[in-house]
Amino acid sequence: MYKIKKHPVRRKLGQNYLTNSKVIDIFLKEIIHYKPTKILEVGTGEGVLTEKLTNICQDFTGIEKDRENFFKTKEKIGNIKNAKIVLGNVLDTNFPSDTMIVGAPPYSISSELIKKIVFSNVDATVLIVQKEFADKIMTLPGDSTRSYLAALISIVGDIKKIIDVNRESFNPVPQVDSSLININFSKREKVSDIDLEKLSVFLFRLFKHRRKTVKALFNNILERDVYSVYSKKRVFELNESDLLRLYLENEKK
Repeated sequence: MYKIKKHPVRRKLGQNYLTNSKVIDIFLKEIIHYKPTKILEVGTGEGVLTEKLTNICQDFTGIEKDRENFFKTKEKIGNIKNAKIVLGNVLDTNFPSDTMIVGAPPYSISSELIKKIVFSNVDATVLIVQKEFADKIMTLPGDSTRSYLAALISIVGDIKKIIDVNRESFNPVPQVDSSLININFSKREKVSDIDLEKLSVFLFRLFKHRRKTVKALFNNILERDVYSVYSKKRVFELNESDLLRLYLENEKK
């Protein structure tokens, strides 16, 4: 168990620091399960997780946007040879291949961060995100609220929720609860020849019309045998194979 002090926190960067020792234990166990050789932490905060993460991998990088926290974290980890702390915006950072991305990023960047992770050749990610966002990106085919990001994730990997995290687990206390999620990119090889950024744009546009049928949206571009497969399916009912086939057919036009 860790005794974590609560400090006054500046809210300008959407900072909510994880202080619940039980959640930290679960977080670390989920990461250790993968036996990662390389870890990139999104937002080191004051280094509460950072110090422990450097002990479970061979190559550690922490990205911190806040200058004060950057120096606090550097001081906390000292001269650990396998660790590097970078002052910068994680969304402007190139993710090295075969890296595990972890952290509790500001809720405001969750969507862009997940997309960046999907587009990069990383192994897996363990993140704490807003609970509502986690539920949204875990929706399955047939759920009328399914989002394009849920579809994109399902094409490249498998997502699971580890636990829900009560808002009281953070300092300062946010207005919403969170969830600890894990995405394992086990399906990357199957789509290695597909431009995932182009696929993401296609899905984004497609899911703007999630309640429309494939017939209504694609009747003019689908071959007869392809069209017959979908019949009267609505966009939110399409599974990964359906979506990939539609994307490839659309690319032919």
